[in-house]
Amino acid sequence: KKLMNKIKIVFIGKSIMLGKCLDISSKYFKNIFVITNDNSLKKNYIKKVKFTELENIKKIKPDYLFSVLNEKILQTKYLKMVKKYSINFHDGPLPKYAGLFSSTWAIYNKEKEHGVCWHKIENTIDTGDIVFQKKFNIKQNATAYEVDTKGIVEGIKLFKKILKNLRNNSFKFKKQNLQKRSYFGKKDLKKLFEKYLKNKK
Repeated sequence: KKLMNKIKIVFIGKSIMLGKCLDISSKYFKNIFVITNDNSLKKNYIKKVKFTELENIKKIKPDYLFSVLNEKILQTKYLKMVKKYSINFHDGPLPKYAGLFSSTWAIYNKEKEHGVCWHKIENTIDTGDIVFQKKFNIKQNATAYEVDTKGIVEGIKLFKKILKNLRNNSFKFKKQNLQKRSYFGKKDLKKLFEKYLKNKK
């Protein structure tokens, strides 16, 4: 338990999912730092965690960093300040759905299953080794919101497994087959939207 008290963890992101991760983590760890612009999290977790800024990572010297639905790309200089691992939650299966709006693309591509994963953060977006990945079925006529909600539930389950590995110091990673990688960005969604409007005319 003393060892757990010494471990420093930084979370960066927002949302109910990040709140759930904080609830789970605070049962085991004392030194939890959070970087967020989510005011509801700041209000609800002020007594459980320490809120800070990205620039303070150098001073904190965290053992682990978790990125949860974080929209900012973390610069290499900050990643180098993390002693062990920086790990990101991605709301899509990798390497097939790297990038943004993966549930929307899965529905558009008529996928029958989707997934989520936690992976190491590297310099290139969503290319890092996978810690845990979980696939799940997509119901016919499901909305992106429903797929995302299911993904968050599965993501929290996987986070519990990550913390178990962290406490036992027994991480295992699986390399992605980047030859099978697809990346979807804001420009891709814009093209899709323009195509949709054109077909509506």
